[in-house]
Amino acid sequence: KQDFIMALAFSPDGEHIAAGYFSQVAQIWNLSTEEPSAAMPHDAAVVGIDYSEDGVRLLTASLDGHVRLWNPSNATELCQPMPHDSQVLSVWFDDTDQQALSLTLGGQATAWNLATSPAYDVPSLFDGEVGAMSRDLQRSVVYRNNRIYLQKADGTLSEHQPTNRPESIRFCRFR
Repeated sequence: KQDFIMALAFSPDGEHIAAGYFSQVAQIWNLSTEEPSAAMPHDAAVVGIDYSEDGVRLLTASLDGHVRLWNPSNATELCQPMPHDSQVLSVWFDDTDQQALSLTLGGQATAWNLATSPAYDVPSLFDGEVGAMSRDLQRSVVYRNNRIYLQKADGTLSEHQPTNRPESIRFCRFR
């Protein structure tokens, strides 16, 4: 049976890789043995995945509109799924590993406090069609009316023409 990988993340120790699949499952693979662990089921395709810095927690984002927090060593959920108003496109841990940051198809950018149980929604700092958000929640990229803006946490916008690349962006060439 053919399946599609929608998201990948390496464990911090480099010994495992987490994969999100179109077939509504996330799976951890041991890179030494090439063996999979137990599956982490979802109700739709898994399109976002991220390890915590210490590797003991894993976030998954699914088109079912939920973010889930897992223990990757035994594939158990650590809290209730975090619901969103539309399909979740990406998720990642913030720099402290205390918040899950998520972006949805509907433009909702949300920070979830993972230090409490259950996790709760922290009001988003950003309005508009968010395309990406920094891990520290201090800036986002917004696309409006065929223009690209950098939005800071204080609400100010600076416009960037799509043909111009900001100096701070670095590109990597693959061999």
